Amino acid sequence: MASTATSRHSEGAIMANVAIVGSGFIGRAWAISFARAGHDMR
Repeated sequence: MASTATSRHSEGAIMANVAIVGSGFIGRAWAISFARAGHDMR
């Protein structure tokens, strides 16, 4: 898991793009957690 870039969201909060490598149970759980926290997921 690594932050690839940061940018300012419209509310002024710093948002980070997050890349999750892996599609198993743990990778999916981390992806859901980061997405729910408002991070951009791809």
